[in-house]
Amino acid sequence: MSVKLTNSIITGGSLGEGLSFGPACKPGDWQELTVRINWPQNQLLPRVFVTPYLDDTFPQGAAPVCVVAGVGLDSFTLAARNATRSQGGSTAFSWLAMREPVPSNVDVELDIHGTPMVAGTYVNEPVLPLATLPVPDLSMGVVPPLSFAPAGAFGDLQTWPTPGVPDPNQSSVLMAPTNLNVTVNNVAAVGLVNRAHIADPFLLTARNSDCASGACAFYWAAFSHSNLFNPQAKPEPSIETGEVNTLSFPPSGQTGDWQFVDIYFADPFLNAPVVLLTAHSAISSTRAAVVGIARDVTPYGFRLAMRNSDCGAGVAGFYWAAIGMPIK
Repeated sequence: MSVKLTNSIITGGSLGEGLSFGPACKPGDWQELTVRINWPQNQLLPRVFVTPYLDDTFPQGAAPVCVVAGVGLDSFTLAARNATRSQGGSTAFSWLAMREPVPSNVDVELDIHGTPMVAGTYVNEPVLPLATLPVPDLSMGVVPPLSFAPAGAFGDLQTWPTPGVPDPNQSSVLMAPTNLNVTVNNVAAVGLVNRAHIADPFLLTARNSDCASGACAFYWAAFSHSNLFNPQAKPEPSIETGEVNTLSFPPSGQTGDWQFVDIYFADPFLNAPVVLLTAHSAISSTRAAVVGIARDVTPYGFRLAMRNSDCGAGVAGFYWAAIGMPIK
């Protein structure tokens, strides 16, 4: 069920300390860290979205594929694997935890593992705003497709100009690939936010993780750490979140490294929404670094295309969030 932005639960931040990665398929290409969050005790666990950001003026290093490895009420574990084949490097991360609150007449209990779960049947009725968790201001949009060479070849890295964001240095900026306006092969590019460009607050950058050439566009959303959303000042969007259970993927470049799932929104939007994506996979020994693409997005749903960028086989599912104007 979709809810108005100010009725949702959203918290986010930036991990300035970053992680250092080895080249893809070499020792050190996977790294993990634990991120502290403050999530309401009477709510279901959040869906978490993460995008790497760079502090290098010329981003020629790591391009990590982010995987949420576990979520709790007070923390989540981020696992990330470098998709750059030629070299390692360091990146920091922007993250966002969000979810629609359960209706006020539904109880949330802890299961035997201490994980929140709905007690009884979910009832589709209005929810009340959570005044204790202010909702951050939001800017969002889409950048047009650019052409990418195969991973590891000259031209596998592309950059877009800075989108309009009121406070770019105080925002969690998230990116997700899409095939919007792509007329050729849609490649699995990895989005990165470059915060160190001399002339701009930040640039949107992406590196192709695919063994084929093609094009890719990107959705982006910036959630402010310093300003709250004011529904009196601008139209208020709605959000709907969901998740796809884990699927098995063979190594990159083998038959089956692409998987597809059709997503249908519970409530249609007025227009095609912005979609955010991040993979999830809890068990490190079977985890795959899968890139998700929001394809063929309409007011009613989208096709989730997933490609394993990893040199090993594994499993991954996805968190997704759709943000757009409601019909009424």
